[in-house]
Amino acid sequence: AITDKLIRRHPHVFPEGKLENFGQDQRLSAADVVVKWEAIKQAERQSTAGQQGQSDKSGLLADIPSALPAIERALKIQRRVASVGFDWSSLDPVLAKVQEELQELQQAIGNDDKAAMNEELGDLLFAVVNLARHMDVEPESALRATNRKFVDRFGFMEQALRDEGKQLGELSLDQLDHYWELAKQAER
Repeated sequence: AITDKLIRRHPHVFPEGKLENFGQDQRLSAADVVVKWEAIKQAERQSTAGQQGQSDKSGLLADIPSALPAIERALKIQRRVASVGFDWSSLDPVLAKVQEELQELQQAIGNDDKAAMNEELGDLLFAVVNLARHMDVEPESALRATNRKFVDRFGFMEQALRDEGKQLGELSLDQLDHYWELAKQAER
C-alpha cells in the first residue's frame, strides 16, 4: 500500500505508474510537480470522503486541521490554494492587500467597533502571513526571532535601570523609550 501510494503521488519519478519506469526523463518543472501532486491529493481526498460518506468534506481545504496554530494554518491554507493558481504572481498586490487590511482595521478602530476590529485584525494577520509566504520567509520563525529580540532589548532596559537605581513603573513612556533606543544601539 505504501509503495502504491508513493508511485501514485510521484508520477514525475514513476511515469505511467510503474516502478520499472524509474528515471525516465519527463522534464517537469517544480511547479508542474506541485500542481500534479495537489491534483493527486485532491483526488485522494475526494475518494476518501466518498468512502466515508462525507462528500461535503472533500474540498481543497477540508483536511487542513483547524487545531493547527493560526499562523501555521493560514500558511498551509495559502500554500494549498496557491497550488491551484489562486495566488498573486508578484509582491505588489500582496503589499497592497496588507495596506488595505490595515486601513480597514483603522476604520474599525475609529468606529470603536469591537467585532469589526477582531475581524479586521484577523484579516490583517492573514494578509501578513501571505506577505511572508511571498517573500519566502517563515512567519513563525520571523515572529519568534522578533520575540527574542524584544525580550533581549527589554532585559537590557531592565538592567540599565537597575544599574541606575531606577524602577520600570516610575518612568514615563518617553523615558522608557530613551532606554529602548539605548538597547537598540547596544545591539549594533
